[in-house]
Amino acid sequence: MLYKDFIKKPTPLYSVIFMNIMMCFFGFSVSFTRTSIEWARITLSILWITMLVASTLNQGMLAHNAFTRMFDHLNALALQVIYVILYWNTMEWWHVGSGIVAVTCFLFFNFVLLENATVNQYVNIVNLWHIWVMIQVFLIPYSLAEDPLI
Repeated sequence: MLYKDFIKKPTPLYSVIFMNIMMCFFGFSVSFTRTSIEWARITLSILWITMLVASTLNQGMLAHNAFTRMFDHLNALALQVIYVILYWNTMEWWHVGSGIVAVTCFLFFNFVLLENATVNQYVNIVNLWHIWVMIQVFLIPYSLAEDPLI
């Protein structure tokens, strides 16, 4: 079934929901234990909790609509901005390159491939995206020192 037909009458995508739970729990726990700056630890923890709600409603198709999509995307952007603020001064070129590749892939998938994707392709790409996020959430705080921009 094509994704564009599926979203007209979606059913929950349990593997995506499971990966969202894993990603958000992982993001929360790493942020809570590895972030030494108090405002950043609190902000990241709150954002990971709200990301669980937003991504499950949107990507997991529990309540897929324009509001939950925007909630999901803005929450992800907020997480990225906080990580950039915390680690920009200690990032190497490949950290920045990885982020650029990820954002490019995300935009390409959403604006070019999604129109003709099947539901299985959507699920696989979203789950791969969450695996990539978990790898980054682990590698950056464990390999770089915090040196915030502000």
